[in-house]
Amino acid sequence: MEEAIEWCVGEGYLNDAEWAGRKAAQKAQKGWDRRKIAAYLRHYGISREDITDALEALETDEYE
Repeated sequence: MEEAIEWCVGEGYLNDAEWAGRKAAQKAQKGWDRRKIAAYLRHYGISREDITDALEALETDEYE
């Protein structure tokens, strides 16, 4: 199982940072504030670093 997960990560099929960025942008467009978005991402096990990066990307409109 671990080998399959590693393969998926290596191939780019599993990317928490990218997923977090997309979800943060979607939630921001719906009017969610940063705290609610961060809580949502934490609920899904996203790392603090990836959450910070996703929220910072919102400020620079990187995901729009």
